Amino acid sequence: MNSVVESLSPGQIRELGRYQDLEWALQKIRTEPLWWLRNYTRTFDQQWRDAGLPGAYNCFPDYQYLDLVFDFLKRRPEFIPTKHPKVRVFPKARKLLLSWAIMGDLTHLAQTQEQQEIVIQSEIEQKGIYLVRYAKMLYQNQPDWLKRVFPLKRGFDIEDFPMDSLEWANGSKILAIPQGEAKLNTLHPSAHFMDEAAFHEEGLGAYNSSVAASSFIILVSSAHPGWFHDLVGEDRYPRHAKQLMSGVAFTETQRGLPCLWIHHTAHPDRRTQEWREEEEQNYTSKGEFLRQQDIDFTAGGGEKVLRERLEARWDEIVITDPEWRPHSEWNYEAGLDYGKTHPTAFEV
Repeated sequence: MNSVVESLSPGQIRELGRYQDLEWALQKIRTEPLWWLRNYTRTFDQQWRDAGLPGAYNCFPDYQYLDLVFDFLKRRPEFIPTKHPKVRVFPKARKLLLSWAIMGDLTHLAQTQEQQEIVIQSEIEQKGIYLVRYAKMLYQNQPDWLKRVFPLKRGFDIEDFPMDSLEWANGSKILAIPQGEAKLNTLHPSAHFMDEAAFHEEGLGAYNSSVAASSFIILVSSAHPGWFHDLVGEDRYPRHAKQLMSGVAFTETQRGLPCLWIHHTAHPDRRTQEWREEEEQNYTSKGEFLRQQDIDFTAGGGEKVLRERLEARWDEIVITDPEWRPHSEWNYEAGLDYGKTHPTAFEV
């Protein structure tokens, strides 16, 4: 670390001058990806005018839910109640920066840790290239002195790399691949990120291949019926589960995989009934809005009967007391549910 500090020019030292301890600042940059994103690089927002921002390039936003997201991405989270060392599952609403946040974390991992093979797997190749382009932008938008601390592969400028990859002098690299179980056959990722995993036709096979090959797996998706829905084991955002803050819930699957749910109400500007009503008008149906914003995997085959009443009076309708038992003289009503997505269920 001393050699890094000694290599800084007077101008670079002035750039860090608001910190009394330069070694501390560099150590913080190395060890805290969200701090790096918020202070030492810039992200790109195509909708910057609508957001009231001064320009298209800005520091990563200071939303509280992002602190929980980055904690969950640690191997040993401090605030999220999981000890699972390998898998992170994110069911999420649209337009909450989840893919950007994860790419920021993985870009930071690649440039600060040597010999990391980071694989980005998307539904189509072009989406993966788009995510790698974002990683390149984060690298480019750092101060020049930080680029010298974390240099790219010797002899390469950032424009020299193929559209689907980026490599550092420390041996780490980011590579984008399209969906498919066989695409992972020759790879052994340090981190495997499946973006919009529910929409991968071979997603289940790719995930199982990754379990055998990858050190760390990140699954992110908005709601869509299929293998990802079966994996998380919940039909919609789980209001019954542990709520870490407004719009952020934690669950575990039957096999113990940790899931961090990011609902639209996690965003501070999307918590009012007025926002909900205005946003819903932009969708072609209520079911589509419920999938995209309420993380409802079962919406869309018809509108939910009494859904609003159930959500508004959840505490009066749903029994959560583990000691509760039905009265011995009550009658039972039962029936079969021949669900289209799930196996037949016998319900009482």
